[in-house]
This record gives sequence, structure tokens and C-alpha cells, in this order.
Amino acid sequence: MAKVPMVAAAVLVLCTGAFAAQQSQQSGLLWSGPADEAAMNPTQTTAARLDVEPATEVADQDKQDPKPTAPPDKTGKISVLGQISYTMYDVDPDSISVLTLIAGVGYYLDQNHEIGGFLVTSLADAGGETTTIISFTAKYSYHLILDSPDWAPYGGGSLGFASFSNGADDSAFLVGIHVGVDYFLTTSAAVNFELGYNIIFFDDATGYLQLLIGFRFFFG
Repeated sequence: MAKVPMVAAAVLVLCTGAFAAQQSQQSGLLWSGPADEAAMNPTQTTAARLDVEPATEVADQDKQDPKPTAPPDKTGKISVLGQISYTMYDVDPDSISVLTLIAGVGYYLDQNHEIGGFLVTSLADAGGETTTIISFTAKYSYHLILDSPDWAPYGGGSLGFASFSNGADDSAFLVGIHVGVDYFLTTSAAVNFELGYNIIFFDDATGYLQLLIGFRFFFG
């Protein structure tokens, strides 16, 4: 008769062990670590990914062409400059409007000294008569170095030769002075503002003031 309680106890132990194993397996299915937490909460994981990816993308863009944190070293670099200007003058008996487009290339001998050549095309309208002026100028600019990495002021002079076309072809010699500033958007691109005063020696010497705006790009 003593064997019956022993057998009952053994059966009870086996049942308890089987139940514990089953519960352990169910717990493993319900939670198996951080990977399951991510699967159970995809919204949080997506939000975390969104927080990281844009920052990485911005960092990659900054590496490609960052905004300067110090005055850029332009020694030996080539700059390509495009400018536009529209000016009106009141000259008796008519007013004169002049649209000017400028394209040029400059080379930096060092941080301060730049030399370049420019093609200037102007359309001047006076009393309904349009004159096309095409000029080639050689230009020198001295660039100041500031503590600011954004602004780069400069000034200089130019010499050139202009050709007029208004039914009769004429030519003239011209000289000019200018001051301007570059505002750097990145280390290789800048917005350009320039104020120039030019004198054309055609019959009589004629001077005019010109405000230009454009973009400058750096290579090399």
C-alpha cells in the first residue's frame, strides 16, 4: 500500500515539470528579447529611424560642399562670374535704359590678388533707338581678408575695348573702377554684389554708374 502514494507523488512531479516546460515555451514565444520588442512596437522604431536618417543625410550634404567656417583659401583657384544690371538715365531730351549681361573668368594669384577677363554685352535704348555694345575688359581686383567667413569685399580697376552697333559700327576705349563683395553660400559658390563706374572715350568722354548682381563659382 505504500507504493501508491509514491507513484502518485512521481506522477505529480512529472505533471508539474511538464506544465513548467510548457509555460516556459509559451513565455519564449511571447518575448524573446529586444528584437521582439521592436516587432511589437514598429511605430517607435520607425520614429527612431526617422530621427537618425535625416541627420545622416544633412551630414553627408555638408561634407560635399559645406558653408565655410573660415575665410576660404582662393590661391590658385579659378572663378567663373555671371552678373546682370538694369540701369536708367535721364538725359535730355530722352531717357536711356541699359540692360547689361557680364560673363567672366578670374584667376587668384593669391588670397588678395585676382586677374581676369570679361565679356560685357549691353543693350541701350534711347528714344526708341537701340544700340548694342559689346566690350572686352581686363580686370584686376584686390580682395580683403576679413575674420568673417561669409563676406569677402574687394575693389579694383578695368581696361577695355567696346564696339557699338546702331546702324553704323563704331568703337571706343573704356576704363573703369569697381568695388564689390562676395557672400559665400558654400565654399565654392557666392552671391556677388558690385558697384562700378565706367568711362567710355567715344567722341567725348562719357561716364556712367552701374550696380551689378550675380553669382560666382570657384574651381580648383
